Amino acid sequence: QCGKLLLNYCVENDINLQSSIMLNSPYKRTQRTANLINQSLKITQKASYILCEYQKGIDNKDITIPTNGLLEKIYNILCQKENCIDESPTEIVLRAKVFINSLKKLNYENVFIVSHYGFIRALDIALLNKPISTYFNGPKIKNCSIKHYILKGNICTFINDVDNIFTIGK
Repeated sequence: QCGKLLLNYCVENDINLQSSIMLNSPYKRTQRTANLINQSLKITQKASYILCEYQKGIDNKDITIPTNGLLEKIYNILCQKENCIDESPTEIVLRAKVFINSLKKLNYENVFIVSHYGFIRALDIALLNKPISTYFNGPKIKNCSIKHYILKGNICTFINDVDNIFTIGK
C-alpha cells in the first residue's frame, strides 16, 4: 500500500520515475520496506551503507553483511560489536552532507531514500542548513513519511512533507 501511495504522489507531482533510483539502508527491515515500495515504483534500487545508523551493539542478524571489498571493510570498522563507533548527531549530520555530495555525482533526476529516523533527521538538517539542536528537538518523522526536496547545485528547496502516509501494523 505504501508503494502505491508513493507512486500516486509521484504521478500527482509529475516526478519522472524513468530517471530515478532508490537508495536504502542495508538493514533487513529497511530492505524489506524498500522492496515493497519498489514493487510499485519499479526503479533501480541499491543498498547504501552510508544510510545506516551505526550504533554500539548493532546485531549482525539485523543487517545484510557485505562480503566483498571496500563495503566489507567499512562494515568491519563501523559495525562490529567489539569496536562499534557511537556517532554523535554532529557526526551523523556530517555523514549526511557527504551523502548529499555523493548524490551530485549520480546521473539520476530523482533519488528516493529509504532509511531510518536518525539518518533522515540528519539529512533534513544537512539539506536545509538547520541547527544541529533540531536533531533532538525537531518535529518527529513518522514511519513511511514522504519528505520531498529539490536539490539543484547547492540550493535545496523543501517542497512537501506528507506525514505518515502509511503506518506499518495499523
